[in-house]
Order: sequence, then C-alpha cells, then structure tokens
Amino acid sequence: MVDDVTAIQPVPHGVAEPVGATRVEWARAMAAAAVWPLFTGFTAAATVVAVVLSATPGADFSSEAVLRGAAPMWLAAHQVPLVVRGVPFGALPLLPTLLVVLLALRAAGLATERVRPRTWEQAAIIVSAVGGAHGVFGAVLAGLAAGPVTAEAATAFFGCGLVAGVGAAVGILRRAGARARLRRRADPAAVRGLRAGALGLIALFTAGAALTTLGLLLSAGTAHELFAEVAPDAGSAFGLWLLSVSYLPNAVTAAVAFLVGPGFAIGQMAVSPLSTLPGAVPPMPLLAALPAAEAERWWALAFVAPLAVGVLVGWVCRRCDPNPLARLRVVAVAAAVVGLASFLVAALAGGRLGSGAFDPVTVPAGLVAVAAFCWISFPGAVVAWFGGPRPARAVSPASGVADADVESRDGSGAEADDETGAGLDAETGGGIEAEAEVEVVVGSEVGSEVDGAGDELEDDASADEAIEDEVAEDEAVETGAGQDGAGQDEAGAPERIAEGVSESEDVPSDDRVTDRGARSARDTDDKRRSPAN
Repeated sequence: MVDDVTAIQPVPHGVAEPVGATRVEWARAMAAAAVWPLFTGFTAAATVVAVVLSATPGADFSSEAVLRGAAPMWLAAHQVPLVVRGVPFGALPLLPTLLVVLLALRAAGLATERVRPRTWEQAAIIVSAVGGAHGVFGAVLAGLAAGPVTAEAATAFFGCGLVAGVGAAVGILRRAGARARLRRRADPAAVRGLRAGALGLIALFTAGAALTTLGLLLSAGTAHELFAEVAPDAGSAFGLWLLSVSYLPNAVTAAVAFLVGPGFAIGQMAVSPLSTLPGAVPPMPLLAALPAAEAERWWALAFVAPLAVGVLVGWVCRRCDPNPLARLRVVAVAAAVVGLASFLVAALAGGRLGSGAFDPVTVPAGLVAVAAFCWISFPGAVVAWFGGPRPARAVSPASGVADADVESRDGSGAEADDETGAGLDAETGGGIEAEAEVEVVVGSEVGSEVDGAGDELEDDASADEAIEDEVAEDEAVETGAGQDGAGQDEAGAPERIAEGVSESEDVPSDDRVTDRGARSARDTDDKRRSPAN
C-alpha cells in the first residue's frame, strides 16, 4: 500500500510530468491497467458462451460463434442497451456490471502502486487509461456486431468508458487514502452520516435479499417446472441458471422497492405491498417468486423492514453527539445516502424488455429514493432525538452571578441570624446566670448580716436582763431614785437596741447589691435591644 497519493496537489496545465516513475514505467503501468480488465472480462464472457454452446445439443460450437456471443454479453455487462432481432433489450443484469467495476478498481489500484501518482493530473491519467480503453473496445465491438444482437457504437463507447472509469476512480481513491482525508477535512456530522448511511443501505438491501430468498424457497416447485419446460438439456439449463443468477441483484432491488412501498412492474403486472395488478411475466425461474394472487392485508407487514432499518440508523446515531440537532443532521445525511444509492440502483435495475407484454421492467427510481429517505429519516430522527443524551441546561453568566449573590446573601443572612440568636441566647443566659449569682451572693451576705444582727440582739437581751437585775437590786436599796434611773435606763436600752438593728439593716452591702443588680439589668436590656436595631 502506498500513501504517496495523499500528497496529490494540482499543478498548472501541461506540467503534469511523471514524478516517482519513469515514462517507460508509466507506459507499462497504463498498458497493464487498460488491457488486464479488458482481457479478463472478455475471456470470462467467452468462456461462459463456450460452455453453454458445448453443452447444448445441435449448437454451432466454433470460435466465431463464441466470439459472436461473447461480444454482446460483454457489452451487456457494461449496461449498454442491446437490440435483439430488432427488439430493444435494456433490462440488463447487474451482477456482471458489479464484476466489471471490481476489475477496473483492481487494475487502477495496481497501477497506482506502480507509478505512485503525486498530482490529480497523474491520477486522471490512470482513470483515462482504464475508462478510455473500455470505451474504445466497446465501440469496436458494437461496430463489428453484424448478427442478431447489435448495439450503437456511441452508446457503447460512453457506457463502457463510464462504468470502467467509475471503478478506476474508486480504486485510486482507495489507494490515495481518501477515507482518512475525508475524516480529517469533512464535517464530523457528514462523516458519521456517511457511515450510518452505508450501514442503513446494507441493512435495507439485506432485507431485500432475505425477502427474495424467502420467495424463491416458497416457489421452488414452480421454478423447477420452469427449468424443465424452458431448458430441457444441460447446456440450456446451465445458461438459464446463469442468467437467473446474473439477475439476482435486480431481483433484490425490486424487493427493496416492494419493501419501501412503491413496488415494481413488469409489463402490465405491478406489485406493491398495498396492491397488485395481474399480468404475464417471462418464463424465468427467478420470477417464480412473484406473487400469483392479489395483495393481502398482511403484506403491509413488509413495512416493518424499512421501519426497523430506520430505527437501526437512529440507534447508531443516538450517541454520536450530545446535541439533538446535531444528531438529526447525522440522520439526515444517512437518509440522503440511502436515498441516493437506492435511486442509482433502481434506475439501473429496470429497462426495456422487448416490445410485448413484458415491456418495460419498471422500478420507479424517484419514488423508491423518496420512500427510502423517509423510512430512514423519520424513525431515525425520533430514535436519535429521544434515545440520545440530553444536553445540560445552559446558565448565562449574569444569571449565574445573580444566583450566586442571592445564595451568598441568603446564606450570610441566615448565618447572621443564627449568630445573633446565639449571641442573644448566650447573653440572656449569661445575664440570667449573672443575676442568679448576684442573688446568691446578696442572699448569702444578707443572711450573714441578719445572723450577725440576731446575735447582737441576743447580746442586748442578756444585757437588758443584767440591767434589770441591777435595777432590782438598786430598787431594793434606793426606792425612789432607783426607780427613775431604772426607767431611763429601760427607755434607753430599747433605743440602743433599735439603733443596733437599724445599723445592722443599713449595711453598706445592700447599696452595692442594689447597684450591681441594676447595672446587670440595664446591660442585659441594652444587649437585647442592640441586635434588633
């Protein structure tokens, strides 16, 4: 494998000199690229004709007959319309065409490896060599045809050159690393859409092939009867079998058209999931799979296949991008790929088939393309939209800052309230505890002072008793004067007692206790009012 073609750059006209290979190497490579697919393809066609003629009793088995039969077969493989005994024949098999494309692809790839083209002009030389050789050879074969099967030379030139040129271009792009370049430069949605479209196309035609196989299995008895009736000998049976195999891609394409809705038609006969028009069909074993009855209601179940393909495409695209709109773009690209490919294949699958009851074979390419696009796009869009991840809701910077400010303010306010409440509780509790301590201190001091006053009162009482005893003694000695002195002493004693009691009550600690309690009460009230303000 050579990656030098990835450096292809355009150059001015007339300056496309071979780089990396000599002119002789270029000439050899171009000759091999032009001749090898021609020789291989025509030899294969001649071999088939020789086998059929050799196995058919009474057939003219000669080199001239083989060449005369191989020429129209080779032209038919390049989708060149033929005229058989004056009757147009354009519904040509697709399997030989696919083989021709593969041969041209291989030839161009080998030439690219040999000469290592570095410019688009050099790559165009390879494509021109392969396509031009096929075009010229096809025109020559069409011009020399003089038997019952003929073709137009101009149509053969362009038809053969186009088919081979497409194959050669694909081969060069594969060698040039076009896929890697496409992944690097193209829109990622387009690349994913191409992949999903290729998957959807394969799945859709796989469903068509499954339906064709099922129809052939169910109609195996009818196909066997047709073989026995149309081709009784070995050579004819081999030719009929080979013809049926060559038309298998056409049958699969018709089955795809049936699944997506539009259906197909052979002459007057039309088949679709919703309706069927009866008509005659050619006696070909492959056509034994066609329904012989009118459309049934359960035929609508055929729509499950394209619906499933659309769901598959959507399922594949559901995680290709977190944005739902981007996923829809991928699905749209995939649906476009399926629709375009279906259009091209359907356009090649039909054509003229004589001028009688079997003409024409119609596979409506436009309707098939639109139906395929819809079957892929709508279910795929639904699955990709709802089945994929949802993007996170975008928050603008302004709203985010505002929300943060509000949250900060709320949080700080709540914290301030909590702190204020805690402070009030603490201060209140502290004030209460302080008051309780003050009361305890005051009570203890007052209690001690009262106890002291009580002791003094007891002492005064004992003193009074002593005085009374003395007065009694004095009365015994001095009757008149003693009584007056005793009365004054008795009057003075209570006064002294009263003064002692008043002095004990007017302890300086009472004022201190009162002032301390008032100050603590004022401080507590001030602290309670200050947070509220």
